[in-house]
Amino acid sequence: RKNRKNRKNRKNRKNSRTMDVVAFLLGAGSGLRMGGVAKAFINVLGRPAFYYSLMSMKSTGKVDQAILVLPENLLERGWQMIEQFGFQDFVQLTAGGETRVESVAKALKISPPSRLILIHDVARVCVTPDLITESIILANNRGSAVPLIPVVDTLKNVDQEGKILRTLTRDGLYAAQTPQTFKRSDLVDAHSKLPVDNFTDDSSLLESYGVNVSSFIGDVENLKITFSSDILIAESILLSRGTSVKNS
Repeated sequence: RKNRKNRKNRKNRKNSRTMDVVAFLLGAGSGLRMGGVAKAFINVLGRPAFYYSLMSMKSTGKVDQAILVLPENLLERGWQMIEQFGFQDFVQLTAGGETRVESVAKALKISPPSRLILIHDVARVCVTPDLITESIILANNRGSAVPLIPVVDTLKNVDQEGKILRTLTRDGLYAAQTPQTFKRSDLVDAHSKLPVDNFTDDSSLLESYGVNVSSFIGDVENLKITFSSDILIAESILLSRGTSVKNS
């Protein structure tokens, strides 16, 4: 009870002023392709996946507060680890929804007032403070910012039987990454006026609402952990940057 009261008091203090940037770290996914391990708690160099994005966000000095979105049954475990790593004055927790859009909507409900909302996938553990900063700066200037990387593989359109229908040209095709940053007012309006569809990223929601979304070149090392083999790649990248292994 005391811990819950302290969390509420911290939340009330933070809500008393308009912030510049609030970050949503989306980690409510079930992680079925990872053997059922929730994405936020994937073990990366001895730490949960969410640790790395929170560290990068905090170190920029440009993110006022982060909201970590987790499966409802893992909120208590998440808070224990938030306190363990010393993030308790920087992070709020909320339970996610069935879809990405629902998870963002739940984060918006508890988010303090801010000019910008930065949204990041918890599975992109190699995000750098520089990429986060660039997203915020561009959104300050243009109202939105989405990192993209050019598509390098040959793309095929295939039917349900596996028959290749056609080869797509790669010209002008890019893969979207996070962090994606938007004006809070645009995000709130889109959520309140559009039907709740399962958009695969937040820029597509804003595009559907009619917002002109700006992009910038992302980072090829900002990969998304989807399969178990991706953990080794992410760990190799982090180790090359001097990240240590935490022994339990």
